[in-house]
Amino acid sequence: MQRKLLEPEFQCMRPDDEFLQSLSEVIGSKWPYLATLLSLNSGNIEELREEGEGLSQVDRALMMLKKWSSQEGAAYGQLFEKLKPVSLFQLSK
Repeated sequence: MQRKLLEPEFQCMRPDDEFLQSLSEVIGSKWPYLATLLSLNSGNIEELREEGEGLSQVDRALMMLKKWSSQEGAAYGQLFEKLKPVSLFQLSK
């Protein structure tokens, strides 16, 4: 998988649902912070909070990632670049 991540074709691909689900499990309650890193605005974040009322943090994280991935230009490369300053270890705490 690591080699695949380096391939230019992969960098331009939109993340699939399986990947987004796995990432949402790591993100959990940190989803609002990551939403800002992914350039979702405060209106988007508030909308996600309202739509996700009563859902788990993982489900809200998945909603956020799906919203981001529906945007023009959303791709693995962009996601990795935006999340580069954030350690996954920090997220899982």
